[in-house]
Amino acid sequence: MLGVWFGLWSAAGCSAPEGGTPPVPCDATVLDAGVAPEVAADTPPLDAPGMDTAPLDTAVPDQAPADRAEAADGSTGCSTDADCASSPDGRRCEAATRRCVECVTDATCAAGQVCRDNRCAAGCTPAHACPEPQACCDGLCLAVSDDATNCGRCGNACAAPNATPACARGTCGVGACDPGFGNCDGDAANGCEVDTSSSVAHCGACGAPCPARPNGVPGCVRGVCGLTCTTGFADCDGDPSNGCEAALATDTSHCGACRNACAASPSGAATCTGGTCGTACAAGTADCDRSAANGCEVTTRSSISNCGACGTVCPTRANASPTCVAGLCGSACATGFADCDRVASNGCEVATTSSAAHCGRCANACATGVSCMAGACAGCPTGLVACAGACVNLQTDTANCGRCGSVCGGGMACVAGVCAGCPAGFATCGGVCVNLAADSAHCGLCGTRCAGSSVCVAGRCAASCASGSTLCGTNCVLLGSDSRHCGRCGNVCASGQACNGGVCEAATSSSDIGCADGQREAFTNATQFPNIAGCAGAWSLPGVFPAPTRSGVMACSASGDDSPTNRTGTGCSSQDLCGPGWHLCRSGELVARAPMGCASAGQPASTFFTAAISGTGCGICALVGGTRTTGCLPENCAGGCREDPGLNNDFFGCGAGRGYPTTGGCEGMNRFSNNACSSLGPPWDCAGGGVESRSVRKTAPDGGGVLCCR
Repeated sequence: MLGVWFGLWSAAGCSAPEGGTPPVPCDATVLDAGVAPEVAADTPPLDAPGMDTAPLDTAVPDQAPADRAEAADGSTGCSTDADCASSPDGRRCEAATRRCVECVTDATCAAGQVCRDNRCAAGCTPAHACPEPQACCDGLCLAVSDDATNCGRCGNACAAPNATPACARGTCGVGACDPGFGNCDGDAANGCEVDTSSSVAHCGACGAPCPARPNGVPGCVRGVCGLTCTTGFADCDGDPSNGCEAALATDTSHCGACRNACAASPSGAATCTGGTCGTACAAGTADCDRSAANGCEVTTRSSISNCGACGTVCPTRANASPTCVAGLCGSACATGFADCDRVASNGCEVATTSSAAHCGRCANACATGVSCMAGACAGCPTGLVACAGACVNLQTDTANCGRCGSVCGGGMACVAGVCAGCPAGFATCGGVCVNLAADSAHCGLCGTRCAGSSVCVAGRCAASCASGSTLCGTNCVLLGSDSRHCGRCGNVCASGQACNGGVCEAATSSSDIGCADGQREAFTNATQFPNIAGCAGAWSLPGVFPAPTRSGVMACSASGDDSPTNRTGTGCSSQDLCGPGWHLCRSGELVARAPMGCASAGQPASTFFTAAISGTGCGICALVGGTRTTGCLPENCAGGCREDPGLNNDFFGCGAGRGYPTTGGCEGMNRFSNNACSSLGPPWDCAGGGVESRSVRKTAPDGGGVLCCR
């Protein structure tokens, strides 16, 4: 019977170990109910006769194969993984429960999965790693190449200031910057380090700097570039490209504030000074009451209370009334008085009606024993005749030549009571003294008339008179100094008077001095040298040869080293340094007036005084008495040349010390200028030109000046 039970148990899918009892549980349902095992053991074998259709085969028609024996708890049993090959639950056999499951251990799951409750789920352990390139972090497989919380390795959380962190290829970086910030240096370590809402270098975005603009400081507000103007400037046109273009201190369209325009006054242009509107007055006018309504109401050239400048009141002197001429205060003497000592402070100190030394006019001394009555010498000395209250010599007086009232015209002299002869610079044409340098009826030569409306300038016909001169009849004259046209055409100064600043006045001792400023600097002894003087000063109109005309500017009539208002000689010619009736010394005049030449000048050291003498450029002067007329071009070094306006190189004069080049045979002159005034030095200025005598200027009064003759 034992063999029969064993066969039945075995057929039921149970097996027993060798020599042992069958395992529990076994699928007992294959046994007849109520039959004890012992009885079952006595049952004949299944292949016994008559047992082929035993109830075991029919009692369980859905009986599973031998590997699917039903266990005591009703589950399907398995012993190996092969037993689970067709099971819908899985392909692994759990030995403890003999169940077919999806997994029994982590090893049976794919990489990146672990076995939980007999099923493979996402996870990992140190023994059961994740698939490459993932890493096992706290039981989870993570892509550490792009996981910002586990970047490159587990637990390596990325951080980025002012930004959302990111991970790429296992390296921390910046994902997205917070609004208003930018990662401008590309460094993930400091995140989005720039506040683009306020950064001038990165305004609104990285690499978007706010540009520098004129007169302003760039700024960034809420990511938009702006401009803060520096003090005194404003962006009045609203165009940031040109910055703060308006200078509020000086801009007449935006004076002190944008769009505050300064209006022009009736007599002056609008100005803006220090942010306050004002008026720019024309020369010789001023806004002295500070009222824009009436503009530049004062003529400072003639206003006694604002002479030359607002608030300059011309003082009242003794026996005189104040005057303002060309912006300079002076005095107009009362009738019968005169300022003979040229000292402004004591006014018109002389009563010419009774002064024997100044009878009728300054320096008109009555002869010894003759008194002055009503401005006339009572009685005249022997040889003199009373004409218009003055004792005159009818033999020599050009205003009373031969008889009272007979005036010698055209610059003629009175010789033995007859008008004759001509002064230096004039020639006799048809019995009349004419200036060949300025007379358009006798230009350069007697009878050479300038055609049409042309005039004579420096002995040649020209379209118009030189600047500062005026055409009076046929002559270009200087109204400021011409005694025949003093102040206006045809205004002839009386005998004993000179034209000074356009006004006929008594020829005083200053005329004897020869220098316009009343002081000599060379040939200082007027008694020893009555007809030559060295006069220091400056001039801005170029040239000393050919001898220039006077500027005609009245302010230049006192120009020189003592000039209080024009020490640079602005607007003056070199001729202006000579006093009334004097001129720049010409060739031959030095030795005639000072036989010892420059040796007797007695001039200060380091000074040079020039005459109107020119040369060829080799330190050899041209002479009035020269014989050569050919080969005397400026580039040739020829001697004995005749003086000509075309020879305009070196100029000559007297020099003391300082290493000035010496010259010889130049009619008493001992020094010359050298090329481009190189030897004279400042303030002598030839502007680098090769025609020194025509281009020379002098910018300051020191260092000498000119030689004046009469």
